[in-house]
Amino acid sequence: MAEATSQQASGWLETFENDIVIIQPLHNPNDNAKLELQSKLTGDGSKRELKHDEVLLIFGNVRFRPEPLGTYFLMSKLSVESEE
Repeated sequence: MAEATSQQASGWLETFENDIVIIQPLHNPNDNAKLELQSKLTGDGSKRELKHDEVLLIFGNVRFRPEPLGTYFLMSKLSVESEE
């Protein structure tokens, strides 16, 4: 299910090992919004510019939050289990 999301608190949104998150930015292109990402396994982090006309895929075990907080985006979260 897709939902419009705006992160208002200082907390992070998180994914788990079998998650795929699809993000489409909905902010004003002039806001210079960024997405801050951090690996839950290693703690390594990065920031990338959010472009209004793009779609991002985020794969498991990651924390993320928009900058500035309050930046709107559409988010769908899929949980994928491997078959053995």
